[in-house]
Amino acid sequence: MFSFLRDALRVKPYKYLAAVFVSLLFFGCGGSGGGGGGGDDQRALDSYAISFYDAKLDLLDVENIAEGEDIDLDDKAAQFAVSWYTAKSTTPTGGIFTPQSSTNFYAIPSVIEVSNQAELDDVRDNPSGSYLLVKDIALEVGRDGFAAAEGWLPIGSSSASGRFKGIFNGNGHKISGLWINRTGDNIGLFGYVNAGTIKNLGVLIDESRGVKGRSSVGAIAGYIYDSSITNAYSTGNIIATGTAAGGIAGEIRHDSRITDSYSKVNIDGRNQVGGITGYAYSDSNVTNSYSTGSLIGAGSVGGIAGAIGLRSTVTNNAAINQEVNGTSNVNRIVGYLTASNTVSHNFALYTTNITPKGTNGDAGTLKSDADFKTRETYKDDLGWKFGPWEIDGGYPYLYWEDR
Repeated sequence: MFSFLRDALRVKPYKYLAAVFVSLLFFGCGGSGGGGGGGDDQRALDSYAISFYDAKLDLLDVENIAEGEDIDLDDKAAQFAVSWYTAKSTTPTGGIFTPQSSTNFYAIPSVIEVSNQAELDDVRDNPSGSYLLVKDIALEVGRDGFAAAEGWLPIGSSSASGRFKGIFNGNGHKISGLWINRTGDNIGLFGYVNAGTIKNLGVLIDESRGVKGRSSVGAIAGYIYDSSITNAYSTGNIIATGTAAGGIAGEIRHDSRITDSYSKVNIDGRNQVGGITGYAYSDSNVTNSYSTGSLIGAGSVGGIAGAIGLRSTVTNNAAINQEVNGTSNVNRIVGYLTASNTVSHNFALYTTNITPKGTNGDAGTLKSDADFKTRETYKDDLGWKFGPWEIDGGYPYLYWEDR
């Protein structure tokens, strides 16, 4: 049924909008594919339409959906579906679709392509934009956004107007050569993300220089609030002199999410040091992700999260760390958590160099290194979707990575 859309999306960029328009018209306006109105069938078709919109930003997703991979459409289209249904039933406030008439035609927002370091640096000047990375970028010192002494200036500041609120789709590309040597907070490729989305992106920290900051330090983002990081990975080294350091994001708060991501980042921090995030708070969650880095800190050190609080969740993850150590509240999955949080169905490497400390952490279920190199461990035991993930004898990798 959807092959014509898949083929259109594969061929030329100018066909993106045509394919999306056809899907919205066919499924959203009571055409023959939509059953003439509401109900479960209409909602299901709308979900496909939204997924094809998302495919305009992430071409590889449409192949998985159209070819019947085991992918949850609700997850992949959630942020667009909310705006879509809002626009269909009410006057939208800030929705991603803008109604053009009473007949359910919608304007699709423009996407800004990023192809070099200068264009990446420009993202900070329009932090509410929708961005598509169209090629790998190797950062160069002394050029746009990259100071000779302090390194990269994180995108998104803590000021209300400077926070990154947009969508950054790495589109299966990577940004390499990142290094930062700053004394402040909110340190990473992105600094402060508020109601934003980062996905399909690899970030490679310069091995010789690393990322250094005080608090809320991560490879992809320092601090995220009501935001998501999905289908992302990071490598390198981080040093944090304050609190909250993580391989993907330093600190995640207020319904923020990290999912289907991995980190091979080594971290030397103080309090709240985690392989994926240093601190998850207020209904935030980390799912379907793994970490292999060595983690050293003082208090609250964990293979996935250093600490979590206020109804946050860490589930279906794998801590494959070589070392996890600190002076207090140290454990394989989460170093410190309180009773209001959920930590369940996580696996950890039993040969990790660790001396657990404290009684408020979580160790997960122990597995061998060989277990972590099999598809069954992730798909059958942890419930991961092999659409976002692939595996071929080593640890899992994201389906769009060059191998």
